[in-house]
Amino acid sequence: MVTDALRSLIVQLEFKRQGKTVFKSVNFAGYIGIVTGIKSKLFTLTMNDRFAIDGGYVGILEWILGIRDSRWIGFLTRDVMENATGYEMAKHMLTDTPLLSPTYFILGGNSSRQACVITRSRKKALDVWDLGTRNSSWYILETNYDNWKKALFVDDRRTAAHKCLNKLTQKLTTYTTLMQVESGAMETYLRHCPDPCPPCRDQLLALRPYGGNTIRLAMRPRSGKHPKQIGSDASNLITVPITPYNGTAVQNRNADTKQLVDILRSANLRQHVQERTHRHGHILDLVISRDDDNLIKGVSVSSMLSDHFLVDINVSLQKQSVSAKVISYRRYKSIDKEAFLADLRVSSLVMDPPDDVDHLVDLYDNTLRDIVDQHAPLRTKEMPSRPMLPWYNKNIQAAKRHRRYCERLWIKTSLCVHFEMFKSAYKVVTALKQPWFE
Repeated sequence: MVTDALRSLIVQLEFKRQGKTVFKSVNFAGYIGIVTGIKSKLFTLTMNDRFAIDGGYVGILEWILGIRDSRWIGFLTRDVMENATGYEMAKHMLTDTPLLSPTYFILGGNSSRQACVITRSRKKALDVWDLGTRNSSWYILETNYDNWKKALFVDDRRTAAHKCLNKLTQKLTTYTTLMQVESGAMETYLRHCPDPCPPCRDQLLALRPYGGNTIRLAMRPRSGKHPKQIGSDASNLITVPITPYNGTAVQNRNADTKQLVDILRSANLRQHVQERTHRHGHILDLVISRDDDNLIKGVSVSSMLSDHFLVDINVSLQKQSVSAKVISYRRYKSIDKEAFLADLRVSSLVMDPPDDVDHLVDLYDNTLRDIVDQHAPLRTKEMPSRPMLPWYNKNIQAAKRHRRYCERLWIKTSLCVHFEMFKSAYKVVTALKQPWFE
């Protein structure tokens, strides 16, 4: 949603002095700083957010209290674009200038190996990563995590981006800016990828989400594989509670079918279909469940559809009784912004702020809490409280929530990088659940 909203605000600007272009930039309309810019024949510059405990809120609070020895990032980048006379001067300004908040600077020059990522805290440069060092090849990749640390496992865009860059070069991004330092050329493209998004078409066709209480798994022989070999692959199904199996197995007179039956018996599984399901008299569709869970109450084979008969399954799904829990919430979306700001303007926090920092922090906390209580009072309601299954813990819950987020993001954008994020999140959930099913 944020990306779509910002995309419509992207503009490409030329900054001129005495009729001559000093530099060009890609900006969001209304923003007076520089996000991405190029100074012809000299350097290119991009900034990226960095998260840290000593974050921008500390710098802003210091600035409000009159401590003005640090620069706003947007003003610094604009100053660099206006006044720096080369790559080394720009690198020095971006490295040594105190800032209000931590950030990343991505800087490129007009000579071979003139490229770096500058990782900044508010007061100093924590790291300068130059192109050609630390196994970097033709590019340096920066997301929103320090390059010498592992990315957060629920937001590992770095791995996905490396895969896409190594496969695609610079093709699929939200927007792409091509900058050539020597000529000063700058072109910006708003990116939209068709569905399915190449070159991930094979993966997209291979990985489709399924929902519902019944898991449907169509198992077909791979190219050039003889049907009699399918029985040996049945061990892949033993963790699936209910599985319509579309292999090619005949009744228990066949050695391959006997192998399948032995596999099911060894895993404490039961096959429920005892009547033919194909017009040639074979049982091709299997219904498998654990032998001791009493999940399947009945299976019947009825009318023929195409060359297969319809298999009806009576499944016992008992609804678990749940208890209620009380939660508290506020309706922030219903706040009248104008009225909220009006009350804030006449509050003592704005009209008569104390000089003492501790008193100012207390007043800030109490004033905002009182105004929020007035415009969005705390409410309570009852919600069902379902106990977690033994294998379903908070780590799995968080990982599944992130997987669903990545899936929705991929479906919405159809970008390769988001598909790689979804696959990584899918693998994380599988790895967390695996110890419970070994």
